Amino acid sequence: RRAHNPEVVGSNPTPATKVSERHRQCAVSFLFHMTVVRLVMRAILYSLLIASLLAVPITGCSSNQGTKAEPPYAGPIAEAALTSISDGDYEKHIEIFLPELHSNLPETAFNEAHSRITGEIGRYQDKEFVSVTYQSPYTVVIYQARFSEEPASVTVRVVFQEAEGEMKVTGFWLDSPRLRNIQ
Repeated sequence: RRAHNPEVVGSNPTPATKVSERHRQCAVSFLFHMTVVRLVMRAILYSLLIASLLAVPITGCSSNQGTKAEPPYAGPIAEAALTSISDGDYEKHIEIFLPELHSNLPETAFNEAHSRITGEIGRYQDKEFVSVTYQSPYTVVIYQARFSEEPASVTVRVVFQEAEGEMKVTGFWLDSPRLRNIQ
């Protein structure tokens, strides 16, 4: 018996094993997209853990880079952030952040970040102010810091926002060649 009747229109459907070029391109595009998404998500999660990062998007249409002086509140707060991560002092570290961000950095994650950071770049030694940028309602302050086991300087970016009359940290990043190489 034959599978179809050539005299009847539509009686010879396309075999299910044939994939059109359009479907093949869509599948390849989807797989590529998912791979990129996985890599980006891993990089984001990894940087959160390593840098004790509490991320808050920095948005704003205007930026004022004309002021080159370090804001008076920035140095002491940045110092507290760096010494607390170096010393493994969770309570001191978390108190400088906005209260609504405290749940984003549980103590176990902080302790793991502390161990990995001090294990890779050593203990914090000192910092030097580099620049400040104002992006309402945020103030972004950049420092170059020295750590005992990192020959290169460590870039420290601290993002501040006013909350109830006090400046609090909404973002904290560390970047150095050795930190980038942690697997």
